[in-house]
Amino acid sequence: MKQILLIFIAMSSTVQAYPLIKLSQEYLAAIRYDQDVDCYLRELSELSQDELTKQLDADIKKKVFWINVYNAIVQWALKTDSTEYKNRMAFYGKKRIVVAGKLLSLNTIEHGILRKSQWIYGQGKVRNWFPGKFEKQNRVEALDVRVHFALNCGAKSCPPILFYEVDKYEAQIEEATKGFLSETSQVKGEVLELSKLFFYYSGDFGNKKEKVAFVKKYTGFQGLEQIKKIKYSTYDWTMQLDMYR
Repeated sequence: MKQILLIFIAMSSTVQAYPLIKLSQEYLAAIRYDQDVDCYLRELSELSQDELTKQLDADIKKKVFWINVYNAIVQWALKTDSTEYKNRMAFYGKKRIVVAGKLLSLNTIEHGILRKSQWIYGQGKVRNWFPGKFEKQNRVEALDVRVHFALNCGAKSCPPILFYEVDKYEAQIEEATKGFLSETSQVKGEVLELSKLFFYYSGDFGNKKEKVAFVKKYTGFQGLEQIKKIKYSTYDWTMQLDMYR
């Protein structure tokens, strides 16, 4: 299986067209199959900002690259030392990977680059008004709330991990969103129960009406027109690795 996946990655027209996407996929694949990752870490660290800017010249490319890298870092870090997960705030805030000469934390990738400079504790309602130069140069132009269903932070309640590709991103992220919502949401009379991700990032998803409309778009749930209250289910932070799909 390992050889098949790596051959697929090497032959894919998408990754041939976008070497950085190939790098992100191979890095994630190496971690999945317990291979050495030093060569990928070295390549990432030796990138130039010009290369990042040139190759990741559209939001879709930025999302694919950084989602793959984020998921790879989490899996690698926790496989290397699972005790770090005992202090999750420190785990996500620790600067642990160098990309284009810049030492980054998981928080910077998620909230700075993929969520376009949102304050970590602001629930999507408060921006980080003083982002660093690297963040400003590499962040997306517009937030895609579906990335919340692509990022795996190492917890049992997290979405599963996919190997994202530029040409398949829309289909993949739609599948990930539909699957996550179908598995974690339910209608109970006039109450819509959602994953606590919708609470943690409430501002990203909007008000009650907008959240209900979002769920309606991605599920076949009946009774959404009658919803008067949203309830958030408990998020299971038990560490769980290798949640690949």
